[in-house]
This record gives sequence, C-alpha cells and structure tokens, in this order.
Amino acid sequence: MSNDTKQLEENYLNSTYKQLSETKTYLDNWLREMKSDGQSIMKHITEDIKMNVDGIADKLDSFSQVEMKNREIDQLNIKIKNGEVTLDKVNRLLESPYFGKVVVDFLDDEPVEPFYIGMHGFANQENINLIYDWRSPIAELFYNNELGKSSYNVRGEEIKTSIEERRQFVIEQSKLITYFDTMISIQDDVLLDALASDDTNRMKDITATIQKEQNVVIRDIHHDYILVNGVAGSGKTSAIMQRIAYLLYTFQESITSENVLILSPNKAFIQYVSDVLPALGEKNPRNMTMLQFIQAYLGRAIESETNYFNRIASSHVSSENDILRTKEYVGFIKEKAHHVFDETSLFKAIMYREQPIISQKMLIDLFNDTPKELPHADRIQGTKQKLQSYWERKLLHQSKSKRLHDEVTNLTEDQQEKYFGHLIQNDSEKSLTKYAEQLLRKKYKKVTRQINQYRWLNQDVLFNSLFEMYTGKSYQGDLRPPNLDEAVIQVLINHLFIEKLTMPKMKFVLVDEVQDYTEAQLELLLLLYPNSEFTMVGDENQAIFNTNVSFETINQIFAQRQKQIKNYNLLTSYRSTGAITEVFNQLAMNGSADIVPVRPTGDTPKVVSYKDEEELLKTTQSILASLNGEELSVLVKTEKDVFYLQQLFKGIEAIQVLSINLAKGLEFDNVLVLNVTEEMYHTARDKKILYTAFSRAMSRLFIGYKNERSSLIDFL
Repeated sequence: MSNDTKQLEENYLNSTYKQLSETKTYLDNWLREMKSDGQSIMKHITEDIKMNVDGIADKLDSFSQVEMKNREIDQLNIKIKNGEVTLDKVNRLLESPYFGKVVVDFLDDEPVEPFYIGMHGFANQENINLIYDWRSPIAELFYNNELGKSSYNVRGEEIKTSIEERRQFVIEQSKLITYFDTMISIQDDVLLDALASDDTNRMKDITATIQKEQNVVIRDIHHDYILVNGVAGSGKTSAIMQRIAYLLYTFQESITSENVLILSPNKAFIQYVSDVLPALGEKNPRNMTMLQFIQAYLGRAIESETNYFNRIASSHVSSENDILRTKEYVGFIKEKAHHVFDETSLFKAIMYREQPIISQKMLIDLFNDTPKELPHADRIQGTKQKLQSYWERKLLHQSKSKRLHDEVTNLTEDQQEKYFGHLIQNDSEKSLTKYAEQLLRKKYKKVTRQINQYRWLNQDVLFNSLFEMYTGKSYQGDLRPPNLDEAVIQVLINHLFIEKLTMPKMKFVLVDEVQDYTEAQLELLLLLYPNSEFTMVGDENQAIFNTNVSFETINQIFAQRQKQIKNYNLLTSYRSTGAITEVFNQLAMNGSADIVPVRPTGDTPKVVSYKDEEELLKTTQSILASLNGEELSVLVKTEKDVFYLQQLFKGIEAIQVLSINLAKGLEFDNVLVLNVTEEMYHTARDKKILYTAFSRAMSRLFIGYKNERSSLIDFL
C-alpha cells in the first residue's frame, strides 16, 4: 500500500472517530438534560394540575390535563430510551469504528462511492452516512461478491453494480493497526488474526470475519426452513447468532426479540452466548434448552440436566425410550384424538382436607354429558367448563347461607384484617354475602386450583394407555420425575387430549446442535409452532449421543407437512490447524475429504502410548513441558475416567480434565485425548466421538492409549 493510501485511510478514520466522539459528548449532555427535565416534570406535576371535581365539565378538564401530562412523560421516556440506544451503539463504534470498505460503481455517470462497513451504522450531524451497518443491503457487496460486476437487493429490487475495491481493516479506537485489499470476499488475514486471539469463554466479535458461505445462511430470507450441516469449527453457532441479529434488523418494523426463540444445547451454552446479540446491537431473545422448554410447558419438574446428559451419553437405551423418540409413535398418538379411555382410572375425586369434595362419579357424569363425537380434548374442556360452573354456583349458594353470615360476623378484628384487608363496616345481608364469598374463595382456593390445573385427571393413565395400545405391553417407567423423552410425550398428550397449549407468537425458531434432537422432539416443535420459520444447525459427524436424528430424517419430517427445507453445507473449518483438521477429516462420515482448513498446517498430531499409571503421568508432564506454559485440556469418554484422571493430575494447575460430551461445542489450544483403545472406541458412534474430541483442538493434538490402540485411528 502506498503512503498516500495509508494517509487517506488514516484521515478518514480520524475524521470519523472525531465525529463519533463529538456525538458521544452531545448525547451524554442531552441525556443528562432530558433526565433532569423528566425529574422536574414529575416533581411539579401535582402543582400544575389541580383536580376540580365540582361538575362533569370540570372533571373532564382535569382528566384531560392529567392525560396530556402522561403523554408528555411517555414521549420523554421514549426519547430518552432512543438516545440511550444510540449512545450504546456510538460507544461500541468508538472501540472499533469499522472493519471493511467496499468501493462501488453504480454504473451511472456519477463517481464511484466508498462504503465503510461496521458493527452499527453511523451518520453525522449533517445526516451523512459515515459507517454502514453490517446488516444493511449495501454491506452484502462486502461479504458476498468478487470484484467486478455484482448486484444487491433493496426491498426486492435488484441494484446492479460493479465492485471496484474491497478493503479490510484492523482498527483499535482511532488507531489503524493494519489494512489490505482483497480480491474476493473476506480473506484470511483478518480472519486468522481474529482466530489467533480467540477466547473459549466468550464468543468474539465476528462480524468482520463472516465468510461467503456463512453470509448466504445469515441473509437468507427467501426460505422459511433452513438446515445447516456444518463441520467442526465452521462457525455454525456464529452464523446462527448473526442470523438472528440480521433478521431482527431486517424485520425491525414487524418483529422484536420477543418473536424469536433459540433452543440451545445446555445451560452453559446459554451463558456462553449471552453477550453476543447485545454486542451486535440486539436484545437477547428467549433462549432455553429443550429440557427447560419442556419443563415450562409440562408444569412440573423433570430430570436434571446432569442426569439427562449422563443418560444420553450412555451406550444403553431402553427399548421403551427408543419407542418414545420415534416419529411413528408421535403419529400414532395424533391419530387417537377421539379415543375414549377407561373413565374409572382416568378421573379421580377432588379432595379437600383428605375428603372428597367432588366425587369421581360426578366427574364421569359430567364427561359423559359432553358430545361423544367430539375429540377427547374438546370433551375434557367441556367437562372442565361444567365443573367450574358447578363449583361457582356452589360457592355463591353457600355465601348466602345464614351459617356463613354468622361465621363472618363472629370473626375477630385480626381475622377480618387477614381475610378482607380491612374491618367490616357494613353488616347488611348483601355486604355479608360478599364477605362470605371472599371467605369461601380463600378457604377453598386449593379446590379451585385443582379444578383449573386438571388435578381431577390422572394424566399418567393417558400416557400408559397409549403406550400399551401401541406396543401391547405395559409401560415400566415410573414417570416420577419423567425423563425428557417421557416428558416430551406427556406435553404432546396434554396438548392433544387435554388442553391445547397457547404458545407465544414466534416468527423464528432457531435450533442449535439439531443432530442431538429426537424425531419426537422435532415433531412436537412443529406441532406447537406450525407458522414459525425454522433455522436448524448441527453437524452429523458430532451425533455422539444416543439421542440423534439424521439430516435426511429431518428433511422427511418437514416434507411430510409440506414444508420444504433449504439445506446448506459449511465445509470450511476455521478452528484447528491444517494438520489437526486433516486428522478429524479422516473420521468424518463417508470418508469425506471435503473439509477445508483455513489455518496453517501447524504441528502434526502425536500418538503416544503408556503401559501404566506412572508412565501416563510422565508422558503427560512431558507434553505439558513442551507447551511453554500453556494449558492442556485432557478429554476422555466417561465420567469415571474424568474422576480417575482428576485424582492422578491433582495439583497440576495447567491441566483440566473433561468428558468429551461436556467439551462438545467448546475449543481449546492444546488437547490430549486419552484411553483411545480398541476396547473403548470401535463402533460407528465411537468414530463420531473421536471426531468431536479431536476437533476441539485448535493448535496441538495429542492422542494417548494403553496397550492396544483403536483401529479407528489406524491411519495415524
């Protein structure tokens, strides 16, 4: 680059940074004044408005003044909120104003125009755009296209252009660290710089390193259903986070973050990405695990996350759980919407102080009074309405009795305060009836709750009966508490046979690590969100749990509902060195040789053997010594091995030991995978576990075994 070019870029940066700083100062002062004005308005509002209630006209005038003041306060609060949002964006831009530039010829008689691309857009006091948001239409030219003829879309209209120049920057505040021109979209220099300084504890700002293949996924608004199969380290999660930010930006007039649901693989991962969307300028949407989601809609506790991961990491799956996970079983349940179950076991009396207050016979009679041609859920809803009506009439009838009126008048002052919040001032019959009703509602609130929460239904009967109809065998699980597979079916049954769930309106549902879901879980999500658009990301090579679904099956599940999926493959790996990538590439499905590494080749992965505990300790210490003070992450297959090695390496601070299933989704500079023996690793699933373990390593990979090493790594 010439000195003139460097000087021009530094001049633009200095000018932009100065205007950002001036805007920050202005906003700081403006917000301070606005908040002061707000406090002044609130302080004097009672002085400005004198309530006059002498006549109707006076009342209306007073209420009008109050309403005007309320609107004034509301408008002030909106201005303050917008100012704070703008200030937050300016503060982020001051850390690094922009990262890219694209020079565009609009194929007219006007000169070419430069566009600087940053985390947020920024216009100066004259309303001249100095920085363009990375999600804006023009920014697509920076991410997607090569130099020369190109185009981008604005509100459905194609704008033809020619890209004359594309430049990338590394900027810290007002200092230009480095810059260079690129012939095609984002290249390795900035990317490798970002990767080299990566942090496993928090996702970094990665808008500067979006690649062409990721950008297609991020900006796809033409397909309602998207499935991304991305290899280890391909930026799947980065893409899904940025897709959310892009969608919220693009559809900001019609949706908010409240209309987006993220289903994350575990609680730790929710925390892991908690700062990503705020860093992209967006409020975090609802983000939960499938366990949390199901528990919320089941309304009672299910298995813990620890128990769940221990269960799905096991090599054994019960034949019953296998059935619960299938789309065929879900289909069977949906077909039984009109089935009538054994009423004597389905209905149970409503109890009060261990005595039946509404008998089982009455419940059965109420159910049988509903039209028999209706689906089961409609008949249950009819029964509930009849039951609520009966209970309401009973309370009202009792509240008029002399016995209850006497009970009210005999309450002590303390009891009156407790039940009514004040002392009884009026002992007329009408007043006493009102107080008696209040007293009854408090007294029998547990009965009302039982009615509203379907405690008169034995919901396990529905679960067990359907299972026995499908298999011809009784279900052996105790359902206390249910595991996730059982709970998914229970939520499905509740939705289809008891009361349809009312779901929050979600425009977009985004599912991470989709390969770890079951067919039943996906079927339930589609049933609950029939009008939502789905984006699902995963890696079939990392289907290491006994819960898994093939991408072919995912396509089939959606196709059966006339929902056509757009499939994307991300085959470039940005995490590991070329040598490490080549190793886990050998373990990929179908012997795929398509994974493309971005990082340099680096150190060749090393296979080490050991005969006993003493030799293992020496070998590990030798590896640690070669890392020049860096940490070593030891990965093993089972929790039993984790406990054993934690004891063996106790006192060595630079070593952390993790099971592979907990390390999934994370990355480490240096990894030692231990116990890679034929006994431990020999199945197709084991191959995926090794793929997952090896691909956690970014810089160095070591593989250790005792006695006979696994034949799955014979290529090493």
